[in-house]
Formats: sequence, structure tokens, C-alpha cells
Amino acid sequence: MTSPSEAVRLITARLTAFESTLLNRIGTVERKLETRLAAIETVLREHAPERDLGCGQGPDGEHVLTSTCPLTCLQPPVLPARPYNALVSGCCFSVIGDVITASQAGELTELRNMGPISAERVESVLRTAGLLPRVES
Repeated sequence: MTSPSEAVRLITARLTAFESTLLNRIGTVERKLETRLAAIETVLREHAPERDLGCGQGPDGEHVLTSTCPLTCLQPPVLPARPYNALVSGCCFSVIGDVITASQAGELTELRNMGPISAERVESVLRTAGLLPRVES
């Protein structure tokens, strides 16, 4: 017959072995997932059209506005809250390129809560980013 202390030692040893096996399996699954994610990222980088890649990055790693950036890249402090909110709630804009198209068509002021001053602020940010031509005086 096994003493209570011997039984505790046996149970502890089995639990320790089980925990060790479980941690090893978790580590294996984790490594497999990391490998698969790396493969997916490679495929996306190689096969995704450039327009779908999203935001730009400057030489120092800083964020650069591009026409493929999501509209959220214009949120304050890039744009004041009023013109940003008008863009977000006013229409079906999803990327900055949609805003550029509306600006070039003269349609920004047609958005609810987008007056001429707010539209000019939007266009000024786009000009500064090089996404709209500069206005010559």
C-alpha cells in the first residue's frame, strides 16, 4: 500500500509531466502558427496590388499619407475634428483617395457640416502631403 505522502509525490510527478507535455505542444502549435503567418505575409506582400497596401512610410519610418490610406489617417490632430467628422459621417469615403476625388470634383462642400473653410482645411492637408497640386498665387 502507498503512503499518503508517496501518493502526493506520484500525483505531483504525473501533473508535472502532463504540464510539461502540454507546454511543449503549445510551443509547437505556436511555432507552426508563426511559420504560417510569415508565409501568409510573404504571399500578401508579393501578390497584393500596390493600391491595396494601405499607408505609406517615409525613409525614417514615419507615417506618410497616401491615397490608399484609410480615412482614419486623417483623424485629429491631422485634421481638425469638424472636417474629419464631416468626412466620416458624410459619405461613403473609405480611403483618402475617395476624398481626393471628391475634392477634385468640387464636391467636398456638398457634405453635411463641410463648409468652405473645412473643405479648405482638408485640401490644405492633402496639398501638404503632396496628394493635391499646390495652388499657385
